[in-house]
Amino acid sequence: DTYETFALPFGSGKYKLQVFKQVSGNRYSNEASLSFTAEIADESLPYLYPNQYVYYTAESAAVQKGEELCASLSTDADKLNAVHKYVVAAILYDYVRAATVQTGYLPVVDEVLAEGKGICFDYAALTACMLRTQGIPTKLEIGYADKTYHAWNSVLIDGQWVRVDTTADANHMKIKKFTIERTY
Repeated sequence: DTYETFALPFGSGKYKLQVFKQVSGNRYSNEASLSFTAEIADESLPYLYPNQYVYYTAESAAVQKGEELCASLSTDADKLNAVHKYVVAAILYDYVRAATVQTGYLPVVDEVLAEGKGICFDYAALTACMLRTQGIPTKLEIGYADKTYHAWNSVLIDGQWVRVDTTADANHMKIKKFTIERTY
């Protein structure tokens, strides 16, 4: 009775969807497979909706907070500034989670908001949630910041993708090079 949304980060083209079932431990069997061609008229559309990495609903506290922050603002640049300023000031870096994070970890934006702390993945997911629900296409990007595994955002402002790294800004990090591995 539930569904899950997956981004199509490579835009228009051919995709193959596979569903696996855990048999035991690290063993899985392929339960279903489907190949399809996606025609996406606007390549920024996948970055306006929730997915498994940036998951939220209309009832999410993070959505409500984004609406509160942006209520009186009219431009996307002003909304980005308000969300950025809030996330940088309100969220602390969680060194314990960073040291103990398990493979397969996914951010829960409402928990990050309530706890007021998180790792880079959490900062980026919360930022993406708040901006996407304001109608601003926002990518969650994962890769390397210099030589450190990291997550950040790219935000579509006035027709240009702008890199936004709330984790780096909150923690006064100076990053020289970003290398993108995945985009959600």
